[in-house]
Amino acid sequence: MDQTAAAIESAVPGEAGQTQATVATAWQTRFQDLLEDLEEPDRKAAVEQLQALLDLVRHATGGVVARDGGVAIGGNADLRADRGSVAAVRTGDVTVGNPQPPGPDHV
Repeated sequence: MDQTAAAIESAVPGEAGQTQATVATAWQTRFQDLLEDLEEPDRKAAVEQLQALLDLVRHATGGVVARDGGVAIGGNADLRADRGSVAAVRTGDVTVGNPQPPGPDHV
């Protein structure tokens, strides 16, 4: 886990999402292998323990997770725009101005 944390923390900006996806896949494989090797009673206990661990993580992070360049906000966010500006946490192409009136070319 320490190696995973170090890999994520040292990721180059812009590559953090890919690094997280890579380590998530590695851990998924580890857990699948572990669960497949266990007998049913032990598998059930392991699943319950993993679920409890996930619940702790969700509680610690407020249940907020962002992936692939996303932004996670665990509380209130107040975004404002005035005088023809645009306010956003993340946005694609934005055009500011008055739309063209409908006409034969715009139908």
